[in-house]
Amino acid sequence: MITAQTSFQHGINSLLSRIPGREWEALQADLRAVDLDQRTVLFERHQTLEYAYFLRRGCVSLIINFDDGFQADAGLVGSEGMVGVPLIYGIKVDVATAIVQSPSEALRLPAAAFHKAMTQLPEFSRLLLRYGEAMRTQALQLAACNVHHGLEARLARCLLTLRDRYRSNDLPITHEALAALLSAHRPSVSVAAKRLQEAGLIRYSAGQLMIIDHPGLEQSVCECYGMMRDHTRTLLG
Repeated sequence: MITAQTSFQHGINSLLSRIPGREWEALQADLRAVDLDQRTVLFERHQTLEYAYFLRRGCVSLIINFDDGFQADAGLVGSEGMVGVPLIYGIKVDVATAIVQSPSEALRLPAAAFHKAMTQLPEFSRLLLRYGEAMRTQALQLAACNVHHGLEARLARCLLTLRDRYRSNDLPITHEALAALLSAHRPSVSVAAKRLQEAGLIRYSAGQLMIIDHPGLEQSVCECYGMMRDHTRTLLG
């Protein structure tokens, strides 16, 4: 479910916080603050994109669904970015399904207003184009990671990425959700999570996972986490 709010500020979203004041003022008339319930589907695969969502709190996963029911992770979006990247390039559909992973907040911009902003607000356009490139690079790296690296290292990568998106060591995520994000079977994810817990890196119970040794978890992660993080920082600052 999506619930509209009556007032908002833009600074919590990293992309919008980089926009000059005059461009932010131009955007405000069309932006709406919304609360997003957990498991809300913002759009389905090949569905027309009606809005762009700039996350202020929480996390949205981009999932590729297959005909046999299998799901694969295509990306995670938090307060560092936006959901609806195809709109940056004037494309009105996405190949992924966008699902809210936990109770979240966002600023929602209609597709028509987004297109207008891309043509009339140069700094907004520049930032969004660079963000689109960051997401493209992440998708390529994720595809390579899922083929080349073992599940335990990929789980560490996923947990550290979630930590970055939530800006917290407390992660409200289930093993089922992790399995979807990792394109893996749930029992295998549970085994990998148990190993990380036995190593003293995480603690997990009742749908709540906590990173208790962040430096140690970084030692367990594959190279893909650092590559994606550093490339995004290079593009966006």
